[in-house]
Amino acid sequence: MLKIGHTVTVPRALKGSGEGVEPDSIPIPEELETVPGHRQDPDTVNYYTRNYPLESENIVNYSWASWMLKTSDMKDAFEEHLRLEKPIVVAARGSGDVEPTGAPAPGKDVTEEIKQKALELGFGMVGFTAYDNRYTFKSKRGWVKPYPNAVCVAIEQPYEKTQMIPSEAAETAVLATYRRGGELCLELADYIRSLGYHAQVHSFADAASAVIPMFVAAGLGQQGAMGYLLSPHFGSRHRLTLITTDAPVTHGQPVDYGINAFCSICQVCVNRCPGRALMRDKVWWRGVEKFKIVAKRCRPVMAACA
Repeated sequence: MLKIGHTVTVPRALKGSGEGVEPDSIPIPEELETVPGHRQDPDTVNYYTRNYPLESENIVNYSWASWMLKTSDMKDAFEEHLRLEKPIVVAARGSGDVEPTGAPAPGKDVTEEIKQKALELGFGMVGFTAYDNRYTFKSKRGWVKPYPNAVCVAIEQPYEKTQMIPSEAAETAVLATYRRGGELCLELADYIRSLGYHAQVHSFADAASAVIPMFVAAGLGQQGAMGYLLSPHFGSRHRLTLITTDAPVTHGQPVDYGINAFCSICQVCVNRCPGRALMRDKVWWRGVEKFKIVAKRCRPVMAACA
C-alpha cells in the first residue's frame, strides 16, 4: 500500500455542468513527491530574461497560423474566428488605460470577491500571484502596465470535441473557447474596475507573456509532459490567460500535486504523440527543470488533419 506523503487542497473550480466544485483534497504518495511547482534556478532565469527575452509565437512562428488562412480546410472557419475575435482583442489592448469606475474600500483585500465573480461568469478556475515580468514577451514590454498582481483565469474546453484532437472539429472548439474566454476577461476586468482598481486584460489571442509559470506560482497546477498546465479538475483541457491589476489580493503558493514525478513514470502522452514532439526526460531550459516539447513537430500533424 502506498504511503501518503502529504495532502493538498484542490482550489474551488467550476465544471462544465455549471455547478461549483468545492475544495477537495488529494493525497500525494511519497513516491510522487518532488517540489511545489517546479525546480528552478532564479539566477539563470534572470540571465535569460536580460539577454534572451522571450518572444510571442505570433511573431516568431507566424507561419504556423498562416497555413490556416491559405492552405487548410479551416480557412473559412479561421477567417470567421478572426472577424469575431477582433473587437475582443482591440478592447483588451486598450484595457490597461481604462480608469476605475468605483471607489476602493480602504484596506480591503478583494481576493474572494474577484474569485467569486470569475466563477459566476463561467471561468473554470481562478488564482492569484505576482505578475512575473521575466516572462513578458520582448515585443510587449512597452504595453504591459506596472500592475503588480496577476489574476490567473482558465476556461474549460468542451470535453467531447477535445477528445477528437487532432481534427477540424477540435480546432473549431479551441477557437470558440478563446473567444468566449476573451469576452469573460473583459467582463471580469470591468468588475475589478467597479471595485476601484485598474485591470489590464492579456488577451488569449494576443498574449503578452508566458502564462504557465504564473499559474504554477498561483497553485493551480503543474506543467505536464505534454507541455501544458495540468490542473486537478481539467487536466490539460483548458485555456489560460491573465488579467493584471493593482487590486489588493492574496497570492497563492506553488503546490506539489505529484505531477512532476507522475509524468516521468506515466509517459502515455509521450508514447502516443503522433509527431514525436514530446521528450521522455526533463531538461533544464532557461533556468527551469521541465518537459520541453519540440513544437515544430506539432504543426504538420494539425495541418494533415485540417
